[in-house]
Amino acid sequence: QYHNAENKNVRYRVCQLVTELLYALPSEVVVEEEIIEKIIETFLVRLKDRYPPVREQATSALHRLQNPKDEEDAIIAQYLRLLHYDSNLNVRTKVISSIAISKKTIPHIIARSRDIKPEVREKV
Repeated sequence: QYHNAENKNVRYRVCQLVTELLYALPSEVVVEEEIIEKIIETFLVRLKDRYPPVREQATSALHRLQNPKDEEDAIIAQYLRLLHYDSNLNVRTKVISSIAISKKTIPHIIARSRDIKPEVREKV
């Protein structure tokens, strides 16, 4: 409900809260598919937020939900978009640390070794 709030701080805190909840869940816990789908749908929108810290938190939230075995995974597709087109170095750095390593993602990660910002190159 609050992920679309007008206030950027509210959007940021919602993303932060969900991220903390997802990281606090043990890996053996099974969450209903409907809830996972809603989180993915909501946070894919937040990956396009105009406020960079919200995009950064959304990247963290989706980290455990990506599927590197799926060539058409929407989360990985958005991560790759952020790697190439996001102007904020913190977002690009967070994506590099969050994206799953696979045949599809390795060339894009290596390409960031030529990033304009040394912090991003260092993270690679």
